[in-house]
Amino acid sequence: TSKQLSEKRGFQMTMNRKKVVLVIVEGGCEEVLLNNRLRNKFDQYHIRFHIHHGDILYDLSKPDEPIKSIIGKTIKEFMMKSKFRSEDIFCVLHIIDMDGCFIPEEAIVIDETQKELTVYHQDKITVPHDKQKKQIAARNLERGKNINAMKALDTILSDEINYRMFYFSRNLEHVLFNDANPEKGAKHPEVERFAE
Repeated sequence: TSKQLSEKRGFQMTMNRKKVVLVIVEGGCEEVLLNNRLRNKFDQYHIRFHIHHGDILYDLSKPDEPIKSIIGKTIKEFMMKSKFRSEDIFCVLHIIDMDGCFIPEEAIVIDETQKELTVYHQDKITVPHDKQKKQIAARNLERGKNINAMKALDTILSDEINYRMFYFSRNLEHVLFNDANPEKGAKHPEVERFAE
């Protein structure tokens, strides 16, 4: 019957539909760098990016919310907006910057001559004053705790979706150009040139 044919066609479309790999990144540079590489490497999946525009692992607007809940909500929002269900998602790849968050607090050093709020070095982070030192120490503690919580997970959203966390060294530019302190305006063009 036509109803059976329609149901069969719907079942086949579901079976033939490519699953989605959701890639959560902090900014647009990561998407520029990874988009074509991931699409070529995993052509059996749809690669979709969610740019968080900031540090999801240290969000001052949500100080008491568990990180698993914050990331879970981010994935749910993406799914609602894109009209995907859990079964449409093959996995979530979460790519983060480390930002030196696991260094000891004594490696956060005050340099009163420094104009920038935070400068990353090979073995320390320098800041211009004690207030920024306390801020970086608090950020590092929170980010480290959140990274440890998330890296232990294999799944998210009630174990329905595979989840993996990956990281760039201190940041993307540190990996690509050995530049731990990139100028904000120059980041995107440099990454585009590298990707080309």
